[in-house]
Amino acid sequence: MAEPRNSDGGDDEEEERRPWYGISRWLAGFFAAIPFAGVISLVQDWFGKRISSTQTGLLSGILIMLAFLVYGVVSSALDGAREARLTRAKVAKLSRETHRSFDEFRERVGSFTKYYPARHGPVQDHYTQAARLYEEAGKVIDSARDGDEIYAVNSFVEIFHQDPDPEIERLQDEYLDRIERCLDRRVKYHRLIQLENLQSLDSPSSLLSDWVEKSYLRHYRRSIERRSEAAGNIVDVDAVPAKYPISFVVLKRKAVNGVTGGSIIWQINEHVQRNGQLEAAHLQLTGIFIIRNPQGDLTDRLLDLFQQCNRHSVQLTLHHLRDRNGGNA
Repeated sequence: MAEPRNSDGGDDEEEERRPWYGISRWLAGFFAAIPFAGVISLVQDWFGKRISSTQTGLLSGILIMLAFLVYGVVSSALDGAREARLTRAKVAKLSRETHRSFDEFRERVGSFTKYYPARHGPVQDHYTQAARLYEEAGKVIDSARDGDEIYAVNSFVEIFHQDPDPEIERLQDEYLDRIERCLDRRVKYHRLIQLENLQSLDSPSSLLSDWVEKSYLRHYRRSIERRSEAAGNIVDVDAVPAKYPISFVVLKRKAVNGVTGGSIIWQINEHVQRNGQLEAAHLQLTGIFIIRNPQGDLTDRLLDLFQQCNRHSVQLTLHHLRDRNGGNA
């Protein structure tokens, strides 16, 4: 195998091949030659007997020392400038290599965390924030490929408050449609719906459709219909006894060299003030964290929580999601 080229030596050789380097050496020699010309003139005068031998020796020694001094000073200055130029070049090269190495490390490790608010600041900004929130969450879903898996957990024990807004409902529909399109790419999808008790599923007085947001209700119904159509059992929508007051989505990547990793959409809620009083059971969405976790340490932990929730589950049917009139429209 060929030996790697010495980068420092290569820089020195390249520097010496530059035109200015040769010119500077010629200039140093030229300035040093001036005192030597004086020595030659003294020798000529001495042979002409115009000065004594003692004076000739003394002046010649002084001029020779001056010649070496001039050559040394000029050469040192040129070498200093050359070294400074080389040093700057090496520092610039090191900076470029450091940035490149950091970019490669960041690309390989790929860790990323960002928070997207839903209702921060003036009310007039909330829709724009919500649109950005659902769009960024949708990008995570769109990145799912064949062999990846999506795990989602919702909690419907708490009472969520959201003012009826057709535009927000449209944003939710678009986001949930992106999840459904993943099924066409052979992405497994498993959602858990946490309920206060599973007996309520068969209670005519407390229908799930009464308090699930309409966009999610439509999504659950479509997912259940896809479950019956899909081969390979890649869609599951289950109800489970409530365990954690948390909502999240984990996109688990197909294993590569034993490492899965993936991305997380972590919903953050806030308590609602009603008539100036805090009601702990009443919540509203305040934002989401989007976390890219290629190492898999955090995604694995959330998948552990998912499995802990997924005990004593009941597979939801269209009957469980029926309207008051008995339909599933």
